[in-house]
Amino acid sequence: MREQDGPQRDRSVLRGLDDFATARSLNGIRVADEILRLVPDTAAFRTMLRCVKHWAKARGVYSNVAGFLGGIGWAILVARVCQLYPNTSPAC
Repeated sequence: MREQDGPQRDRSVLRGLDDFATARSLNGIRVADEILRLVPDTAAFRTMLRCVKHWAKARGVYSNVAGFLGGIGWAILVARVCQLYPNTSPAC
């Protein structure tokens, strides 16, 4: 583990957790950090994700409960687009 990765990237922090909710809350942080690590331009990713979330909420298709994609689902899709088109600017 590199120093700048932080303790959340280390899998050993998940060992010995007695509460399922505690492990799930740590996984959210770990997934977000990993997505940010994998995109080529973090600022473009964040701008595009904000636009996509706004678009989805305005059209009523942003909800895990209703069977649509939620925050992490949209983030994964936007991250993949950022990987495929690293030189494109996010035009909202």
